[in-house]
Amino acid sequence: MKILLAGETFSATTSVASGTEVLTSAAYVNGATAFNAALAA
Repeated sequence: MKILLAGETFSATTSVASGTEVLTSAAYVNGATAFNAALAA
């Protein structure tokens, strides 16, 4: 049996300005990771 797995992978960037400071954070998400972990369990 052959199965094709398609997951969503994306990156998100957030910037927050507070007074004279600008804070930036970034995240990378691989949507297939949780699905593959569930298959392995």
